[in-house]
Amino acid sequence: MRIVPKSCVGRIFAFILIVSLIYVITGNWLLKSFHSILIANDKIEGKYDAAVLECWTKPQSTMIKIADSLYRKNIIKDIYITHFKYEPGKFYAGGEVPKHIDKILNLYIYEFSQDTSNYKKIPIEPKDPITLNLARQVFEYLKPKGYKRIILISESYHSYRSKLAFEKVFENSGIQVSSIPAELGITKENWWKTDSGLSTTFSEFIKLIYYIIFVL
Repeated sequence: MRIVPKSCVGRIFAFILIVSLIYVITGNWLLKSFHSILIANDKIEGKYDAAVLECWTKPQSTMIKIADSLYRKNIIKDIYITHFKYEPGKFYAGGEVPKHIDKILNLYIYEFSQDTSNYKKIPIEPKDPITLNLARQVFEYLKPKGYKRIILISESYHSYRSKLAFEKVFENSGIQVSSIPAELGITKENWWKTDSGLSTTFSEFIKLIYYIIFVL
């Protein structure tokens, strides 16, 4: 007897049914707990040398606000924003990199930060595996700075995998990596309520398992 529906529509229906049953039986506790697996949960204590904002194809205002707050509290001294380099016709998970990405970053920093002087940009050459290679390029950029402690600010659902990648790359470098998850659109409170939330969360979960087994 076939348990898993053969058609795509059948599988989608079965998936929705399973999620609905979990919600009915446990409330949303189990759904929140599942998403929490993807989120780094570090305690930020003391002073840090810098914050690294992990942006890809566009800046994120929430990350800039978090970094600005840390700077105004004298927790960090420097702020770095990563972004993919512009290449015509190149598309990534977050879309196409805007041609004037540098100007867009400047506008976001000016709009959402009280002090723009401490923001520096790190252009990234995207290579698979993306997150690990982003961490490698950030390490090469920061290595000469003599930093001892940095804070990594990433999208919440991606923050744990990102932290694992950075810890692997920065291993034995003498640089401690702590993480702050930035809650943007998809959070543990709402991920199961939209198509994009469902697909993004399960995709990230699969990538996390892949990284743990094959990459790190």
